[in-house]
Amino acid sequence: MIYKRFLRFIFFNLLYSYRLRFTILFYLKLLTPIDKKIKESKVVFIHIPKNAGVSIASLIYKKQIGHKALNFYIMKCKTLFDDYFVFTVVRDPVERFISAYYYLLNGGSGNLYDLICKKYLLTFNDINHFIDQAVIFNNLSLITHFRTQASFISHKNKIFKEIKIFNLERVHM
Repeated sequence: MIYKRFLRFIFFNLLYSYRLRFTILFYLKLLTPIDKKIKESKVVFIHIPKNAGVSIASLIYKKQIGHKALNFYIMKCKTLFDDYFVFTVVRDPVERFISAYYYLLNGGSGNLYDLICKKYLLTFNDINHFIDQAVIFNNLSLITHFRTQASFISHKNKIFKEIKIFNLERVHM
């Protein structure tokens, strides 16, 4: 028991430092222009994890764009909603959470961040134990895949009406 808590502490701190690294990279990326593929297509797809984003980004841009929130694009382009079609896809939150949990538990995409997430999740007995602890310590947003869908499409705690929101369960590909 103490061993698992110690491991959880180590992996939690690794995730925290990784999150800090992402925050620093976020501000450095603000210095570069909007991706060429996005500019060419005049379409901004807000990729919320575990909502079919890999498939959608591949169709639109022929490449992956990562999980950049609306804040990123608003800071890059003040006339975002005038110049681009902005949309996202949302999913039932419970299904998304379960999907994210098992995705990360299986190693995710295999990058270092996903592997750290896997190791962290393995320190819990099961998904219910993970949820109980996450609620107690209020640290779900530490892992990108568990951030709320609203956090990806909000700016200053406000969801913009200009974003076209499609429900994954109602989209037929």
